[in-house]
This record gives sequence, C-alpha cells and structure tokens, in this order.
Amino acid sequence: MSFLIDTNVVSELIKGCPNRGVVQWVNGADEDLVYLSVVTIAEIRNGIERLTNGPKRRQLEAWLKTDVSLRFDNRILPIDYEVASEWGSIIAERKEQGRPIGVMDGFIAATARVHRLTLVTRNISDFFGSLEEILNPWVDE
Repeated sequence: MSFLIDTNVVSELIKGCPNRGVVQWVNGADEDLVYLSVVTIAEIRNGIERLTNGPKRRQLEAWLKTDVSLRFDNRILPIDYEVASEWGSIIAERKEQGRPIGVMDGFIAATARVHRLTLVTRNISDFFGSLEEILNPWVDE
C-alpha cells in the first residue's frame, strides 16, 4: 500500500512535541511508498511567507528546501492533466452532495485518487466521500 501524506502530517512532524501516533506511523512507514502533493509544498510555503523575518522563518525555509525536498525527491506528485480532470469531478461531486471541498483539499483528493494512494490526514471529514482509503494516525494524548 502506498500513501499520500496531507500537509497536516508534515507540519505535525516539525512541532516541538508531535503527536506520538503520527511519529510512530511515519517511523514505521516504508518511505519509498510515501508521497507528497505539490499542493503540500504550496501550503507550507504559504505558511512560511506569512511569518515575519526571523529565526523561525529561516529555519522553516531551510527545512522545506533541504529536508522536505531531499527526503521526498522524486516522490512529490504534480498536478497534471489527469489530476486536474479528477479535481473537476471531485469538486462537482461534492457540490452536488451539498458538501463542498476546498480547492487545495480537492487537489490533494484528486492526486490520491489518480495515483491510487491512501491519504494520511487528521482531517478525515474534509475528505470523507471523496476517497475510499483514508488513514488518521493521530492518537489521543
């Protein structure tokens, strides 16, 4: 089984005290089977851009540029024609269901669908009904 990790999973790992369930899941996963969407890169970059200049911003910029890009090297999935087309279907489905999905979450769901990946996220309700396979690694502490 291969996985697409949502932005909240990546962000959890750089917290001072990350959730132990997330840490255990990441440590136990076969890294070669774990992917990111370019949307996650965009969301992280947006968060960094909103910080004032200072040590935290510089630390996060270095982390994104080195750790994330090197660690996921050829496992960052683009928005190509197939993903964009699937996104359109998901947006329409969810609107018809009366449960609209955000643009970024729609692209993440489309990426998971196209590549047949299990989405790893804390936000199960955001994706419920759009994906067959969703995993929440968080544990109550």
